[in-house]
This record gives sequence, structure tokens and C-alpha cells, in this order.
Amino acid sequence: MRLVRTLAWIGAGVAALALVAFLITRGMATTYRSAPPLPTQRLAGPRVSIASLRGKPALVLFWASWCAQCGQEAQAVRSFAQSSAGAGRIVGVDWADKPRAARRFLRHHGWTFSNVRDRTGEVGLSYGLAKLPALFVIDGRGQIVKALSGAQTQSSLERALRSA
Repeated sequence: MRLVRTLAWIGAGVAALALVAFLITRGMATTYRSAPPLPTQRLAGPRVSIASLRGKPALVLFWASWCAQCGQEAQAVRSFAQSSAGAGRIVGVDWADKPRAARRFLRHHGWTFSNVRDRTGEVGLSYGLAKLPALFVIDGRGQIVKALSGAQTQSSLERALRSA
């Protein structure tokens, strides 16, 4: 009886670890599906939609003011957005954040490229967002072709865009 209970606990632990691994990695790999619509509430830069991005590859970056890694990559994101490779090719999506904190983050880091607000977090979930920051590579047909998680560098952003 004791052995059966021990085995049951081990089995439950293995199942729980498998579930956690799945939830952490879901959506963070190569994938080919239509990119869901972006939120419409604009925080900075020109208005943007998935339809307006068609015809050229683009990057959709989910971030939040309370995300430490988002702050760590902010300089690289700004440099990429201001470069000839990145100009007009990156869209920020503030995920489930307070508007005042999001605007403060944008000002502090000098982000002037298109940024929209995912107030409820639903858009991020439709993309398969598992953690922040998350970068989705969109090809010229509006398909998600790759997803990356964690802080990026300017060169990793350039490589991601080229991969589309």
C-alpha cells in the first residue's frame, strides 16, 4: 500500500512537471499560422495592424513595464527600431499593464515606434504568449513563422527579421 502511494505521488509529480514544461514552451518555437489581430489602443507611434504589415516581414514584441528582462532589452530594441533594418518593422505590444506605467516605460526607454496596449492580455494569449518578453516573427503574408522568448539583442532582432 505504501509503495502504491509513493508511485502515485511520483506519477503525479512527473505529470505536473510535464504540464509546466508545456506551458512554459508553448508558442515559443517555429510555427506557421496567421498572426492574430493586434490590439487597437495606440500608446506610441503610428497606428498599426497586421494588415498594414503585410508585404514585408515584421516583429511583434510583447512587453510590460513590470518585466525586468523587458527593461534589459529596451536599449537594443530602441537601437534596432531606429536602424535602417528595423525602421517600421517592429511593433510593441504592452501586455496586461497599467497605462500610466506603460507610457512611462516608453518615455524612459525612448521607444517611438508603434506600440499598442493589450489591456486584458487576450491578444497575447491568442499569440501563444507564455512569458515576457516574447518576440513573434511575422512574414510578409501575415504568418507567424517563429517565436522567441527572453531578452533580445540588436543582432538577434536583425537575425529574427531576416529569418522571415
